[in-house]
Amino acid sequence: MSQAFGAGPATTWVTDTAQDAIAVTASDSTADPNGPFWGIYVGAAGNITLQTLNGRTVLLTAVPLGILRVGCSRVWSTGTAAASTLIGLK
Repeated sequence: MSQAFGAGPATTWVTDTAQDAIAVTASDSTADPNGPFWGIYVGAAGNITLQTLNGRTVLLTAVPLGILRVGCSRVWSTGTAAASTLIGLK
């Protein structure tokens, strides 16, 4: 079953299968130029600070290895461990 999410007038459809995957660029100042993402593959367990598609900044602690199904436009450098192991799913 598909589920809609989006910020503003554009809506993106989420399916159970990612259509693309790309390395996440963590930044405290700008949104990821490759985003937004409907989820993130986490290659190493740890904390992740992200900005949801609604603009809320959230610190997720002790995120396990695997797929994190949270739509986001930015992963913050501050508060994110092992940012180089994050892959954005689109």
